[in-house]
Amino acid sequence: MAAQGLADMAGNDVAVRSIQLGAQLPGRFPATTGQITTNNASLAAGAQATFTVTNSFVSANDIIILSIKSGSNSTGTDVFVSTVAAGSFNITVDNNAAGAETGAIIITFAVVKVQG
Repeated sequence: MAAQGLADMAGNDVAVRSIQLGAQLPGRFPATTGQITTNNASLAAGAQATFTVTNSFVSANDIIILSIKSGSNSTGTDVFVSTVAAGSFNITVDNNAAGAETGAIIITFAVVKVQG
């Protein structure tokens, strides 16, 4: 279930085939920062979708910071990290808007390393 596309330290996009599939980050990863571009799959009002980002730089104790850079067609769409594990983290897209989210969302991330 790897997504198609590329990502690297220079900030090139990962094109996620579906917001509900996992995103494999090939190329020059592990990386401390990057961005992910979802496709424009429809996410119904009030719905959530979660996908996995694979990044061997990530440890289970790390903090992942996310933001929506652009692409969302609604101010009611949020993204958050729902799980962090060794080698991966899950991103959940939450549509709190009254209508469907149909934009291709660009999500930026940063990994903060935590000792312990």
